[in-house]
Amino acid sequence: MKTLLVGVASLVLAANTVAQSTAFGGQLVGYTGPGGPVISIIGYLYSQDIGTCPTPVRRGTSMRMTKNGGAAYDAARQAVWLSNGKTIVLKNIGSGQEACTFAPTMNGATGTAVTGLAHSNRNRELIQLEVFPTSNGRSLMLRFYDTSACPPVLLRKSCTIALATGATAGGVAYDEVRDLILFSTSITSAAGTTNTIHHITSPLLCLVPTTQFTLPSFRPCGGTTTRGLSGLAYDSCSQILYTTEGTVTLLMDLSNLSSPVNLNASKPCCKFAVPRQTWAGLAYVPKSSNSSVGVSCLPASCGTCASMKFEVVGDLVLGNQNMSLQISDGPPGGTASLYISLGQCRWPGLQLPGLCGAIHPAIAAGQPILLGSFSLATGGACAGGTVLPAPVPNDLSLCNVSLCAQFFIACPSSQGAGLTNAVEFKVGG
Repeated sequence: MKTLLVGVASLVLAANTVAQSTAFGGQLVGYTGPGGPVISIIGYLYSQDIGTCPTPVRRGTSMRMTKNGGAAYDAARQAVWLSNGKTIVLKNIGSGQEACTFAPTMNGATGTAVTGLAHSNRNRELIQLEVFPTSNGRSLMLRFYDTSACPPVLLRKSCTIALATGATAGGVAYDEVRDLILFSTSITSAAGTTNTIHHITSPLLCLVPTTQFTLPSFRPCGGTTTRGLSGLAYDSCSQILYTTEGTVTLLMDLSNLSSPVNLNASKPCCKFAVPRQTWAGLAYVPKSSNSSVGVSCLPASCGTCASMKFEVVGDLVLGNQNMSLQISDGPPGGTASLYISLGQCRWPGLQLPGLCGAIHPAIAAGQPILLGSFSLATGGACAGGTVLPAPVPNDLSLCNVSLCAQFFIACPSSQGAGLTNAVEFKVGG
């Protein structure tokens, strides 16, 4: 079956739609570490809206608190992988409930710790950053896990890079569009801390020097200058890198990798502002959305099927290979034809003679587009349904674009026709 959203991307390009930035539109999530006199020994999962920078919201208990940590958002599972340096758990972003936990594979040297996590939606891989001591100082290693299982399965590939004298590595992030891994290194001296961002192409060969740039000081935006980076997160749509030393979040525009721009040069950074705790790991949850518009209906000759519905399952974000479009509780043996248009769904919609409901996609030149017709499963009364895989391409032209989709339902044995509810959705990074 052809990828449904490839057709959507072509529609967007054909309409000459300019991709709009989703900067400051999503949420930061992460694990916390000690940030002063420690009263609790438990670290927590927190989330913070990056647009208005309110006080972070606690999402549930996590693991034993340490200064190390990592966080990575998994769009296929709508959950966050978290580490306290020694353990990795998967937490549901909404409920905070734990799905699985495991002891990560690490170098056996004393003092080895996981210091960062990232997730590749296009590859369904968890990227683990660990730091370990060597006879010459420290090295970092990147390991990879297949996240189609929970706990994930370690993959047979890795990358080891020697660190400069006195340096450590504290954060890792992934760029879905450019297939880049970004990680940070930090060196603290009497003059302060120097933080450097490195980026390397994936898949890794680890045979060439990393490309890098130095971060500006955290002092102008209210951060400290005596601690290294503890977390990185990346928004692939806006191409913004979120960096933190634990107390504030500094934003860098990486749309031009050869000339990064400090977005906090003239305004304060987002503060974490939770007493005695700091970000120990950071991830970005994109601002994608989907909402139901109108109601499903069928003619009486087809069966009532009052619970028939159309829904998008999974995050509509760049690179998510596990999103799907689903119809449930429809007429068994019927046929569903998917129509989609650019822009928001129309309300109250267009009512045509002979149809029991309203058409919500736009009716205009070249719209709506028919993306295909699909058979509904056979079975008992109102047991018809279908699941259509709809992996989201890594195409910046989709970012922040609104689309409206709806199914026309042809009942079996020419018993009439009906409509599902429509779904309006917007793609995030």
